[in-house]
Amino acid sequence: MKILSEKLTVKESKDSSLADMIYDAIIDEWQTIKLYDEIIGAAKANGIDKIVDVIDDIKEEENRHVGQLQQVLSTLNRDIKPIAAGEKEAKGQVEK
Repeated sequence: MKILSEKLTVKESKDSSLADMIYDAIIDEWQTIKLYDEIIGAAKANGIDKIVDVIDDIKEEENRHVGQLQQVLSTLNRDIKPIAAGEKEAKGQVEK
């Protein structure tokens, strides 16, 4: 039994480390999205509107990456039911 519990501990540790890496990737994506918003604002302020659509398209791809990474992270999270319940509750509050 001790070997089994050690294997479970190692697996849980790897999952936790992987989850931390994915969480960091989500933060990086959000920071990149913020940077693209700043680029779009600067381009508009300087009359360089021809690049706005391109940067906005790239930004939307980063938003999709956030969603994909959040889904991957949720597969490693054992407490996903409370998270889903919180999302549903917040959606109901926002839509009032």
